[in-house]
Amino acid sequence: MATVTSMNAIKVDYPQVSCVPVADQQLWKAKTIALIGEPLKQVEDLIESTLSSSTNSFDAILKYVGQLSGKRLRPMLTLLSAIAIDGRSTEETIRQAAVVELVHTATLVHDDMLDQAERRRHSLTIHKKWDDTTAILCGDWLFTRAYGLANQGESTTPGRWISNAACRLCEGEILQNQAVGNWSLSEGKYIEILKGKTGNLCAVSCRLGAWTAAANQECCDALDAFGMDLGIAFQLHDDWLDYWGETETTGKPDHADLMASKPTLPMIYLFDQLPEDEQEHVREVLKWDRAPRIAAIHEYLERVNAELYIRRTAVRFAERAKTHLSALRPSLARDALATLADLSVARFA
Repeated sequence: MATVTSMNAIKVDYPQVSCVPVADQQLWKAKTIALIGEPLKQVEDLIESTLSSSTNSFDAILKYVGQLSGKRLRPMLTLLSAIAIDGRSTEETIRQAAVVELVHTATLVHDDMLDQAERRRHSLTIHKKWDDTTAILCGDWLFTRAYGLANQGESTTPGRWISNAACRLCEGEILQNQAVGNWSLSEGKYIEILKGKTGNLCAVSCRLGAWTAAANQECCDALDAFGMDLGIAFQLHDDWLDYWGETETTGKPDHADLMASKPTLPMIYLFDQLPEDEQEHVREVLKWDRAPRIAAIHEYLERVNAELYIRRTAVRFAERAKTHLSALRPSLARDALATLADLSVARFA
């Protein structure tokens, strides 16, 4: 098998990427738990009671779905946004925090099936443990249950916002699917995809929290913008993980995007940096078997400093997210949101 030898190294200088020290991360977690520990437990209890069915066989599937829960980023955004506005969370805040997590879980069930992923968080995915039909219907059930829960209050506003965010999310997924194998996809177009895929649900999580605390339009818009940029930063971190993360840590296969020919930021940046003849060689490399393909692509990525570029771009979105918080009055909850933006990219360490 040929190796990559024809390209000269491209030297690019990037600003230092700072990371949140482990001690500071632990302090943030302690402070945040003090702020939202009890309401977050109420969200967990509501999600657990919602993931139930009178049909025993399906109830077992829903209980399994509950075990695949992750960082609870979106419920945390909802709770912290409400507390940043009014100093407390309400029953409506708890309900909408559960809603955004149910929508997120539904998308994961469907995404795993579409990607034919075998594991999530070190456990078998729904379609692997059962089958594709079960995964599709389970995801549909979660979406439907989320919409019902969103509309249990007196206002139809949460339901309309959640519906719009879910539609944008599906559009983002469709656009990414259409982009498979399109190595000429621009960074701008890719960021638009990320806004739909990840940004919108984080944005509506924050907006819903602010709304439940009767925030004014300026604060709702500011928190919406914060959530959008945070979501993009978080997704760019996932791009980094796919190429440079450890499977033991992520619980997912490495280089899944590369093997599925999905143009994420590492490859978009690589193609943008190469002359046409080198681009053609990379296209040939992308047809190689897994091991030599990964090794060759990483040699290219290293030569254009792609890893640093991904880190810089993610940090840029995280920093921009924090600027939106200036619309809020100073508070521990606002500080927690700002640190959450830092943590979204601190895992590069």
